[in-house]
Amino acid sequence: MTVKLAVIDNNASLCSFIAEISTELGFETRVFASGDAFLGGDIKEPDIILLDILMPGRGGLEVIHELADRKCQARIYLLSSLDGAVLNAMRNA
Repeated sequence: MTVKLAVIDNNASLCSFIAEISTELGFETRVFASGDAFLGGDIKEPDIILLDILMPGRGGLEVIHELADRKCQARIYLLSSLDGAVLNAMRNA
């Protein structure tokens, strides 16, 4: 069984890097430049989602809420260039 991976990030070079490596490792990888592109697309639910927290349009936290409403079963891993203090403040907000 091929693992389906969705990479959702507005950083095109990071997405290309992740897609290249994950494809070489045998993942079926799809890249989305925004949360809106991912949520608005007609896609099969991935097994794993790599999700940027801060993006134009719907950010990572909004995407997570929408996926929860859709009863998404994928494992979600957050990506961020923010430092730990900012992430902790967001978590406690």
